Amino acid sequence: METSVRGDSKGGTLRTDDNWSMVAAELDELARDGDLTEFGRRVCELVGAGRMAGLAEAIDALPTSSPAPLAMRMLRADLATRDQSIELHELIALENEARSANDPVMSLWGTAVMAEWGLWRGDFATFASVFGATPDVPANDPLGALAEGRRRRIATLVAMVTDPTAPATIAAAADVRTRFEITGVAEELAITDCVLGYARLSISDDLTPEPLEEIRRGTARLEELGADRLPIGLAFLSWSTYMRGEFVECADALDQFEEVTADGAVMPPVVAEGVAILHALSRLILDGVTDQVLDLLRWHLDLLRHSTVPTWFVGPVASDLIDHGQVELASQLHDAAASVPNVVRAAHQSIREVNARIRILRDRDPTAVDDLWGLYGDWESSGRLRRAAASAVRCSWSCRLSGMEGHADRLMAWGLERLPDPAERTVWEWRYVAGPVSPTTTRRGSLRVLVPDVVVGRGEREILLGDMQARLMAVLAAARRPVTTDWIVTALWPEADLDAGRNRLAALIHRIRQRLELLPDELLRRTRHGLELDGHGWSIDVWNFWDLSLGTPEDQERALDLYQADLAGRQLAYDDLLEEQREVLRNRWVDVVRLLVERGRMTAQEAQDRAHRVGTQFALDR
Repeated sequence: METSVRGDSKGGTLRTDDNWSMVAAELDELARDGDLTEFGRRVCELVGAGRMAGLAEAIDALPTSSPAPLAMRMLRADLATRDQSIELHELIALENEARSANDPVMSLWGTAVMAEWGLWRGDFATFASVFGATPDVPANDPLGALAEGRRRRIATLVAMVTDPTAPATIAAAADVRTRFEITGVAEELAITDCVLGYARLSISDDLTPEPLEEIRRGTARLEELGADRLPIGLAFLSWSTYMRGEFVECADALDQFEEVTADGAVMPPVVAEGVAILHALSRLILDGVTDQVLDLLRWHLDLLRHSTVPTWFVGPVASDLIDHGQVELASQLHDAAASVPNVVRAAHQSIREVNARIRILRDRDPTAVDDLWGLYGDWESSGRLRRAAASAVRCSWSCRLSGMEGHADRLMAWGLERLPDPAERTVWEWRYVAGPVSPTTTRRGSLRVLVPDVVVGRGEREILLGDMQARLMAVLAAARRPVTTDWIVTALWPEADLDAGRNRLAALIHRIRQRLELLPDELLRRTRHGLELDGHGWSIDVWNFWDLSLGTPEDQERALDLYQADLAGRQLAYDDLLEEQREVLRNRWVDVVRLLVERGRMTAQEAQDRAHRVGTQFALDR
């Protein structure tokens, strides 16, 4: 397989059209010659460009006539850590070998790799490796500088989630970024923005705009590089926007994640299953509590528990489950997370909150409320008063549902007094104030394409779509199945190359979502099979027409009532893209009319009048 490796954070150009087997052979030769400075420079160059996929296989395919040098085995372990295809005991053995050889660069690299393994496994106990004695390495050693930057990133992450506002923590985060900027390892700088930004938002409960901006910046840089770890950045972006209630951006990030992983990109299970759980939570919001949604959640939570239990997921996931009445499932997740050794204070506090809510709802235990007040005191003393306020409002509803009215009133009053002004509240904070979600799904809207102009109904509103938006929705509605991105791009913008067309499609989908105020996975969703409409909670006239046209005579009469015009018959009258589907729908309409005439449920004149109204040519003798 050939790949191009281009660009670094300083705008330089790397050698291009490298074959991974040639790169692996080059690195192996440098390691065997003992030229570890040049070896480290080349590794940093590759890492900085963000494209390492394929190198691990190429290293495995090298001739095995003699043992691989320690540097090559460490590189292979580093790459395996990215997708968790290596066990901790193997990493410990490598680090011990490096220390026994008194090799400071390899020792530091081994420490950094173990810490990264712990990050993606959710194994916080492994983070302790970064706080042990670390060897001194030459200041100008490229690989040592990379490893030290990564070690400090993990140390900063732990500091951030234990004391996020401390001056030392803030300085440490700035230092890590500066180190990667100086060394020119652009991909590591981008991942740093994603990891530390997500830690500030999801674990430290920093609800200011800055953490999300960090994640956006890191993800944009990963995309610019074409980095292998772009899915990781998109996963962080999806979760962070979900937790802030930025649902249109969350849906866009989920779409892009599905697109860039469509070819089976390998990534840590915590990332893949985390995104799958986010999709399932989206279905929970859209559809309410259904057997299908619960089965989906249980399946992915079980997969996640078998690979890792990332305790930072417990807060948002378990809270959403509890909000939707799934206390037992939330309890199972809580128990699994509580069993994991945890050095991160914020994640542990999140588990305490979930535990208290479960005890309130399941046992009506007043001591759980006492535990909440103790937790809020801890949060307030560490500068996380907003986190405590939101929790108090949310937990007040748990008390109210359990008949603990006095506790509910006290929690609600305390929380409302400390929440920010209404204009500054997130969507979730507003939801906590509004109260428990409805356990049943309601109709969310309608899409009509068998009308002169494509129209969307949302409550009392009717929204007319622009021509390009209408084209996309009409195509997907008529197709009634996933349509590949490349086909849509070619159909909508035949003059554009695929990359430009994909960008236009992403922008078009974003505008539709904004216009219709769609939640993630609502109506318009992207899967690995392509782009499709999801009709959960939505009425789509062309789908209803097909279903009713195959039913009883009464159903067929209702089908004709839905057919107000040919597919977008006025707005997109001369659009060749829709003509084939128009013809199919016309023929079905004619078949239904004939059947009703034959059965005496409609006269020939009535058929002709109806044909005239919808603009369809019709003759009984056809």
